[in-house]
Amino acid sequence: MFVTSLENPLGVATLVNDCIAALTSAKLYVTTSNDMRDYERVKHSARQLRPCPLFDPDINDFENGRAFWMSLENAAGQTVALQAYRKDVIETSLANWCAPYMIGVYMQRGEMLVPSHTQAPKGSIATKLQGNIVYHGELWADKSVRPRTMTDTFSKLGQLLCMIKWNPDAIWALTSNTMASHGYPGKLGYTYVERGFLRWEWTSEAMEPVEYLCVIDRRGLSQYVDEALTTEPKFQLALARS
Repeated sequence: MFVTSLENPLGVATLVNDCIAALTSAKLYVTTSNDMRDYERVKHSARQLRPCPLFDPDINDFENGRAFWMSLENAAGQTVALQAYRKDVIETSLANWCAPYMIGVYMQRGEMLVPSHTQAPKGSIATKLQGNIVYHGELWADKSVRPRTMTDTFSKLGQLLCMIKWNPDAIWALTSNTMASHGYPGKLGYTYVERGFLRWEWTSEAMEPVEYLCVIDRRGLSQYVDEALTTEPKFQLALARS
């Protein structure tokens, strides 16, 4: 049976408020929505791009609040950051589910992915991930978003909102060798990074041939909340001044 309740809802709500206050102090204003059609419009307006296939409302069922997106706007009302989350109920494992699903949604959009390996690496954490699993994608921030900690805060705010909305068994994302090598997954709130979860022989868009898997599970999310409340009582001010 899946866990459905938060261990510390007040703590999570407190940190959400702190993140929003920190972003607001930098004159960055948060918007969230379940409307993925609206996300398609906002992304195209801000970046002249379509959502990636995993967030394309034409080929995915996002009914019943199965996905949401977030944006940051500056004082002029311009969109300067975006990210999106989707929940999947995975009964087998992320390792078995992910590549076939991705290949399928890309094919539905007339794009092609050809894996160079059909299995996740031996010992991959993805073989242990099942249940309510949330994918974090579409993370983008304009160069005008400074300091860098604001992007980190935006990502952590998204994880906290996922806890409130779904209390997932895990949140996962994909990143590049450059991002992983510079430690960005940890700054964005992920506690585990694994090389080579997905390996592609050929892709129809700018995807790296070897992708890194980033994961934070429910235990890691709860630990983050407890640590932030215990060791960073001035969390809001620390972020606002960074």
